[in-house]
Amino acid sequence: MAKVSVIISTYNREKYLPESVQSVLNQTFRDFELIVIDDGSIDDTKNIVINFSKMCPDKIKYFNQEHKGQAAALNRGIKEAKGEYVAFLDSDDIWLPNKLEVYLNYFNSNYEIALIGSRMGVIDDQGKKIDKLKPMSSPGSDFKSLIERGGCSTSSLMVRKIILENLSFNEQLRKHTDLDICLKVSDQYKIQTLDQVLALYREHDESTTSNKISSYQGQIEFWLDVISRYKLNIDVKFCRKKISYLYYLLGREYSIIKDYKNSVKNIASGLKYNLFLGKEFWKKGDLEGLKFIKLIKPDVLFFVNIFKSMFLVDNNRNEVRILFYESSSGFGGSSRAVSYIIDYLDYNKFHPFLVIKNYGPQFDKIKKVVPIKLKSYRGHLNIISEVLNLLRLITSKKISIVHINTNISTGIPAILAAKLTGVFSVCHIRETRALIKRERIFSHLVDKFIILNKDALLIYNRDIKKDKLSIIYDGLDLEEFKDVESNFRQEFNLDSHPIVAVLGRIVEGKGQKEFVLACREAIRIIPRAKFLIIGEAKGAEDAYYNDLIELVYREGLDKNVIFTGWRNDIANVISSLDVLVLPSTTYKEGLPNSIIEAMALSKPVVATDIAGPSDIVADGETGFLVPAGDIKAMAEKIVYLLNNPDIAKRMGEVGRKRAQELFDIKKQVKKIEAIYEEVLSHR
Repeated sequence: MAKVSVIISTYNREKYLPESVQSVLNQTFRDFELIVIDDGSIDDTKNIVINFSKMCPDKIKYFNQEHKGQAAALNRGIKEAKGEYVAFLDSDDIWLPNKLEVYLNYFNSNYEIALIGSRMGVIDDQGKKIDKLKPMSSPGSDFKSLIERGGCSTSSLMVRKIILENLSFNEQLRKHTDLDICLKVSDQYKIQTLDQVLALYREHDESTTSNKISSYQGQIEFWLDVISRYKLNIDVKFCRKKISYLYYLLGREYSIIKDYKNSVKNIASGLKYNLFLGKEFWKKGDLEGLKFIKLIKPDVLFFVNIFKSMFLVDNNRNEVRILFYESSSGFGGSSRAVSYIIDYLDYNKFHPFLVIKNYGPQFDKIKKVVPIKLKSYRGHLNIISEVLNLLRLITSKKISIVHINTNISTGIPAILAAKLTGVFSVCHIRETRALIKRERIFSHLVDKFIILNKDALLIYNRDIKKDKLSIIYDGLDLEEFKDVESNFRQEFNLDSHPIVAVLGRIVEGKGQKEFVLACREAIRIIPRAKFLIIGEAKGAEDAYYNDLIELVYREGLDKNVIFTGWRNDIANVISSLDVLVLPSTTYKEGLPNSIIEAMALSKPVVATDIAGPSDIVADGETGFLVPAGDIKAMAEKIVYLLNNPDIAKRMGEVGRKRAQELFDIKKQVKKIEAIYEEVLSHR
């Protein structure tokens, strides 16, 4: 396995690609793989890469995909990368020969650094050096400097691969996808810029007016995304000035092509973000700006657009604004569930906002809402700071309902903020356990509770009035789990083996140790079977994870038990399985999504008969329920399903029908919307 994976994404760059590839092959550090992602080129790109790969077959991998944009191509490259580090190179830029060597030396002596960038020189269309540095090519040294610099270059970046398991390039952005990934990394980890020129940026003329318009529009989208995502830890005023100036530049480009309507509209938008934008009209040296003044006439349309843009912001006064509060790690079922709810809300009635405490890959699935990350605080006293930040959001966004997507204890800041602002609150409890003392106290401040199973109703009814409790199952978009084409078996070379897996965070009480011991029993009968542990100790201590690995080796199961790490392609994974197991023992499950996902993919399930799974699995029909901690019973049911594939298939088919009846996300969101309308009716 190579130490470094170098990713080149390219689209119709046959003129410059050979020089870029050669600059990678010329590196003094040789332990690398070069992954070229062809983003649907229609020129000679494919033949160029194939010719290089003939010379270096052990170094170069070529992948072709339909044209989806650079961010999608880079994400594909990350997925294919096997190295400990990932470096990026645009297909018209080049590296200096010692780039990888210098970067790795720095990484090896600075273990806390997650991402490194460097300065970039400039070359012209013919490859001749120009005596200047590329502006904003390096990422700076922290989150604040990234915002202030307002840019960086993909070709200067190298990052530890493990960081990219949880982060990805934003495929919705048209501009600044490189800056976006740097912001995501620097928000959680340390970054560094090397004060050396180790790459060269190529200047070539593709700056037509239409490209400039698209560029400014993309940059505006990016900075609006930044404000929404990082509002609580950036200088919003500074970002608004950037947006205002970009609107001015966009308006100016429209005026050049005599599209006065769009010109006026964008200038009005610029004024909304910064009333002092007007100074740009007479900026010294801006000849186009001087022409622009003459082109803009103070007609009625100009002032009407300014008035509409600045004062008539809320066009739908009847919409209900909902603030979702999510305090989970961002990796598990809780964050997945809230992502589904937000995506399937009726946007004609409801306008959602999402506040998170930790960023995870589940939030990347949300189509229409960008999460707002709260600052992390420590200690009980700092709960006040979190409440104040939430108060500001609730009032500024004119929130009607706060939806706490967690238990009462971790949702206290949002419960308090809702009560202090007179806003209704809905608490979505995703565990099945008795309330602790402080939860009983704060439960009186919540207007409505959503719980996930029948056992939870009995438990919470001891402290909460029954009319405040509603059972609503979590749901899935079942179309995502239909006719899935999987390559998971090939990835782990498991084509000829029966596969059984447990999926989820590796933490105490989730039963992975019991699963391993059940594997030991099953292997004695079916030695070819492979048992996968899918997940990591995300958001938890590593002690249990380390003990689990030690147990596998101590029992001599390392050839049959595979740790896959965290996976975001769940449908791809589960569709390759023969049996899914949920072995939880003491963990207070709510409604485990992995079981529903397995049923949606027509896979049989073996689960412990604790609260949550017992609501999902129809024992003997869609799978089996076994006593928690009963290793022998778990092993017997696994072996039975593997030895009886026809019965397993029939159970899977029944499971799919049950998922359609009970766990369709569209039906479940309608029930949640009814809860919103119920609490609002008490106004």
